[in-house]
Amino acid sequence: MRGMLLWDWKRFWLWASVTGAVCAALIWIGVNRILIAFAVQILGIDMLGMLVDGDRACRWERYMAVVPQGRRRYAGEKGIVLVLLGLLMAAVILLLTGGKAWSVLCTPFFVTCVLGLSALQFPAVILCSQTKRNVWKYLTLIPAMLGVYFLRSSMAFAFRKALRTGNIPEQLTDLEYIAWSDIPWEGLAWAAVLLFLFS
Repeated sequence: MRGMLLWDWKRFWLWASVTGAVCAALIWIGVNRILIAFAVQILGIDMLGMLVDGDRACRWERYMAVVPQGRRRYAGEKGIVLVLLGLLMAAVILLLTGGKAWSVLCTPFFVTCVLGLSALQFPAVILCSQTKRNVWKYLTLIPAMLGVYFLRSSMAFAFRKALRTGNIPEQLTDLEYIAWSDIPWEGLAWAAVLLFLFS
């Protein structure tokens, strides 16, 4: 087990550094925070998938299947690797942005997006082949992106609907729509943390 952790560390430190640098550059040039959250999640779970594929190529998976509680230990070890990977990426981003990214990385939406999607995708990374894993990743990622886009644009959608029906209110605040600020992001962030720990 210790050898596998060392092997993972040798492989992912460079990936975490490079992806952290890319995300830091995105923050510096002013890319939307939502896109950065999705980018961090995708890059992190893809790296974990590459590590699992490497373990399968080295037949670690077969070895762990015959060890008592081996599969649970393997899943727990990969969960630790994913957390360390995320922390290392965050450290690189904060270091390269001079702390500017703190307001991006510590938002409830960022935590909800990264941990919530990772919790849904983690079991597929551990249990499924690369093809099935990628299918599940897109089946969870695309609805999440569409849902976030709808929430961010809900006011525009409500205004277009009012234009079509001819019921335009005197003030835009009178439109009926789900406001981004009305969503309980803090509660969702805690739920995402618990779901990630459970997965």
